Amino acid sequence: MPTNPGPISQSEHNTTPAIWVCVAVIMAGTVVGGIALIEWMWPMFWTGVGLFLAGIAAASYVGIMDATSEYAPPSSPQRSDD
Repeated sequence: MPTNPGPISQSEHNTTPAIWVCVAVIMAGTVVGGIALIEWMWPMFWTGVGLFLAGIAAASYVGIMDATSEYAPPSSPQRSDD
């Protein structure tokens, strides 16, 4: 029976404040766009789309995919599930 390795340490996720800001901007764009669709406010909708796309571009620039364990470069440590 495998033992529980416990919570993942901060070092295994490689997260940075810049990545969390990008996630917040993407979420804000989604919320603004969703509220705009409900209220039929097209300028606000396109603002939400702009926020979302800006967050995606910024996340790509700061390397958000390098901070996830599934897509991390081979040189970084991986968590073993056995």
